[in-house]
Amino acid sequence: MKKKGKKLISIALTVAMIAGLTACGKGNGGNGNGGGSAADASLAKQYVFKEQALDLNMDSDNMNIDLLTRKGDTIYLLFETYDYSDNGSQSKLHLATMKQDGTVIDTVELPMWKEGEAPATPAPAQGGEDPVDTPADGADGSEAMPLTEQETSTQDIAAADMDVVDAPAGNGNYTYTSLNNCTIGSDGNVYGIRNYYSETYSEDDYSSTNDYALICWSADGTIKWEADLNDMNTEESYSWVHSIIPNEDGSLTLLLSGDKIEKCTVTEEGITDRKDLPEAAATLFNNASSNIITQDGKVQIIYYDESNYTDMYIATYDPATDAVSEGIKLSSTLTNGGYYNMVPGDGDILYYADSNGLFSYNVQTQESKQIMSYINSDLAAGSLNNFLVLDEEQFLGFYYDNNEGKMCGGLFTHVKPEDIKDRIVLTLAGNYIDYDLKRKVVEYNKSGDTYRIVVKEYNTYNTAEDYTLGVKQLNNDIISGGMPDILVVDSNMSMDSYIAKGLVANVDDLIAKDEELSKNDYLQNVWDAYRVDGKLYYVIPSFYISTMVGKEAIFGDRTSITMEELQTIRDTMPEGTALFSDETRDSFLYTMMNYCGSDFVDVSTGKCAFDTDNFVAMLTYAAELPVEYGEDYWGEDYWNNYESQFREDRTLLDGISISNIRDLNGTINGVFGEDISFVGFPTDGDMGSVLWAGNRMYALSAKSKNLDGAWEFLRYYLTQEYQDKIQEQEYNLPVLRSTFEKNVQDATKKPYYMDENGNKVEYDETYYINGEEILLPQLTQEQVDRIVSFVESVNKRGYYNEAISNIISEEAGAYFSGQKSARDVASVIQSRVQVYVNENR
Repeated sequence: MKKKGKKLISIALTVAMIAGLTACGKGNGGNGNGGGSAADASLAKQYVFKEQALDLNMDSDNMNIDLLTRKGDTIYLLFETYDYSDNGSQSKLHLATMKQDGTVIDTVELPMWKEGEAPATPAPAQGGEDPVDTPADGADGSEAMPLTEQETSTQDIAAADMDVVDAPAGNGNYTYTSLNNCTIGSDGNVYGIRNYYSETYSEDDYSSTNDYALICWSADGTIKWEADLNDMNTEESYSWVHSIIPNEDGSLTLLLSGDKIEKCTVTEEGITDRKDLPEAAATLFNNASSNIITQDGKVQIIYYDESNYTDMYIATYDPATDAVSEGIKLSSTLTNGGYYNMVPGDGDILYYADSNGLFSYNVQTQESKQIMSYINSDLAAGSLNNFLVLDEEQFLGFYYDNNEGKMCGGLFTHVKPEDIKDRIVLTLAGNYIDYDLKRKVVEYNKSGDTYRIVVKEYNTYNTAEDYTLGVKQLNNDIISGGMPDILVVDSNMSMDSYIAKGLVANVDDLIAKDEELSKNDYLQNVWDAYRVDGKLYYVIPSFYISTMVGKEAIFGDRTSITMEELQTIRDTMPEGTALFSDETRDSFLYTMMNYCGSDFVDVSTGKCAFDTDNFVAMLTYAAELPVEYGEDYWGEDYWNNYESQFREDRTLLDGISISNIRDLNGTINGVFGEDISFVGFPTDGDMGSVLWAGNRMYALSAKSKNLDGAWEFLRYYLTQEYQDKIQEQEYNLPVLRSTFEKNVQDATKKPYYMDENGNKVEYDETYYINGEEILLPQLTQEQVDRIVSFVESVNKRGYYNEAISNIISEEAGAYFSGQKSARDVASVIQSRVQVYVNENR
């Protein structure tokens, strides 16, 4: 067999001292720095694992792990490699056998066909074209997605779409061969279902074939036998293979789903003993979310409760006897994010991986214990795609490293705390912490030897019944002295309260002391929008603007408007003219709070102002809006005329977000077809538009003993390096002026993309009006200058508070139903919200 170019697969070798672990389940809290004490240095020494390399003699840049399992003392790894060329891609299936110490015994290729039996590519239909290979791996021409952890690790099942040839336009043919449901028998044989599909077609002729077979390979890669499965489906019944379970006698039990839940036995001769599953077992499979095939051939089924689809249970099905055990409820915190990715352990123990690391779970006690932490182990992984726990000291695992852009994995061994050098520990916490931030933490931890960051992600407290438990626990930890050194801020946090209590550091002071960063290098209106009593308490790397725009010919150059003024303008327009597009009562009140929340609630003083003429006018207008639109509203006429509603003055204002200056070309020259005014949402103030922090916003603890270390990490997000990345991604506007100006300069240029050869290819922007495509001119420098002037003038921040929005929605109902006047309802809202704000400051 041909050897590939030799490459090392970076494999993390981790020993999990499972028996000796303390209970640190999903959702461990506390241990912050807010009380002024330094974080416990031992936090960075928990769940740490050492990396070791595994040599599979394969190019790991283009590979996917399908199956990782153990039979006896031998470990079996089933994986695909992909060969990309100008003509498309091909994938090959490989089997690696290993010792339990990770030593590779052998790696062989598993052929899809016996020698000389592969079907010939069908000839194109008359007048057709030759088959076209595409780079797609999926049968439908889309990219084949890697298997979920549950499908690979917990079921010993692989799904590999192989040798795909996509259908060309016009006449031609289309073939693909896929391999699914792979598993390993106790004798080391490999089993999988091969599906060969071929179609030939022309304008007036079409034919297709579909062939199913179960393939048995020996461990040396030889096809031992094939079983015909074409009789599995009939005209009366459709079935597909859910799971394959090898039996000790060399036969296989197939569990079938589809029109019926069935099982059958398969040998080299084909299908025998096909029968329906008993009702109890069939019900479990019908409600199954995932299943785990154990070493003894039983199936642990994780399923939904039919009466409450937020509750998950686990039960065991024995294919030999059809017996079903009583279901045991899974922990609600587990089912919110861990149940789909489980492998069996001993007794009542299951193992699962999530975005933070590897855990064990006791089915009887519903207790999770952390085994391994990606962050503490310096592993740039979003999750373990495949893993196999070997014993209390070792496991094998594979993951995709986005830093390296390839599959990595291997044998993991635990590092004892006493063998880890002491460092100053910083805590970084948030309700949700995305992968890019975790990756940066790993990079930071590996770059120096003074500080080390540990991460606490509080959304692990959330359940299907209550997704707010995480932020509630974070709030409790903070107010009880557990303010982290670095806080990842989101809109659900009580930041105004933390600032009022003196828990948040003044970022102005940190920038002033920084030898490289200067306040004057940044767009001050962005930071001014988030100041409290003149002080900046947030690190804000990027931003975007929300505003309402209308024709300059109608609104002039105004940047604000009251509700009364807006309705006066509407009165001058033709009957039926709408202020906004497709607003309902609820959506209008929600939009109102996003734009005007900071008008109604002063974040510095906590004073509320809902009993105003402007708020009453908004309630009055909301009463005119429908509760919802009926199906007839969204008819053909609506969609045919949707694009022209603003050009034809049927709707006055369009709500937009400005996260890239060039994007406004579509609004100005497309949606309106002429110059626009940035009117904003109706308000009593002088600014109707609002500014939002971009993807992330951070705060630092004023009580931290290691504030300088926390700043050393966070300052990166204000540097030229990171700000230029924001510009390249074009998701938000950078806050560094020099980088922002690059965005401005690009606005008058044609958009472009980079082709496969790295060449810059410009293209024209177009817009559709009533089904007709029109070519858009580029923005003029005068238009861009006006946009920039507006962006730099917005110094009012957007506001979101779910509790306050709920109060408004609850009380407004009394006005909408005619029980109270708008003025009376405004007074009640004023009273209730003021109490809420006072209680939460």
